[in-house]
Amino acid sequence: MTIQNNTLDSTALSSTVLGGGIALGVGGGATQTVVVDNNDIDHAHGAPMSFNTTTGSSPNANWTVNNNRIGNTGEVKSGSAASSGFYINVNGNGNAKFNLTNNTIMQTNFTAVDAVQNDGDAAMNITMKGNVITEPGTTIDYAFGVRFVIGSDDGDAGTSCLDLGHPSTTALKNRFFGSGNSGQGYQDVRLRMAGDATVNLAGFTGGPHDNAAVNSWVQTRNNLGGTPTTARRSSTRTRSTFRPPVARCRPCRDSLNGVAELMA
Repeated sequence: MTIQNNTLDSTALSSTVLGGGIALGVGGGATQTVVVDNNDIDHAHGAPMSFNTTTGSSPNANWTVNNNRIGNTGEVKSGSAASSGFYINVNGNGNAKFNLTNNTIMQTNFTAVDAVQNDGDAAMNITMKGNVITEPGTTIDYAFGVRFVIGSDDGDAGTSCLDLGHPSTTALKNRFFGSGNSGQGYQDVRLRMAGDATVNLAGFTGGPHDNAAVNSWVQTRNNLGGTPTTARRSSTRTRSTFRPPVARCRPCRDSLNGVAELMA
């Protein structure tokens, strides 16, 4: 399925128009492949784009999200009045692959990109390149610019992969700098692990619990406009780990127009 070249604009900053965006979900043992390309979404109440796999299921999702624009510059909450720009929730035991490329997100009421894997051992594999996260919210509700949660509680296992930005190619870097709500003490990017999961990081050479190496990995690959602030939090248990990529985990293989490097 392709969702392309649409303009979605709800009643400006309305508290009575729920939704106002694109919501995709898959469950059971189904396979879903969707391209969301070149859409403009303004004045959503919930998340302009949300992606969900259901608890207790084992689906396969392949979602490509490219060249979309959320919110209007200078207009408070024009991206979302009450939620994130992209909300990703991978539940259950399936596999979900995301290619997030060349999107612009601004003026949301909560974390601009919020990606959570929980309630099972699903794989959440995200390639994110060439995106601009800017004009963050300033209210107490807005926290980090980008947040990744790989395993949110005891029993959340599985192996996920992240390929964020690029160490040298400018067009593949993301702009995360200045996207967090620093006035409320939040960083631009947060990677959190609280379960028993593992995440492979493209090009990572640090140890499984090396907070400084993880923060450096994020910053050097996504330093457009400045160096983003980062927060890395994991459980104190050795079961929750970061590690270099392995051949079987390749979220970048089918990236749109080949813009993402191959994880190997």
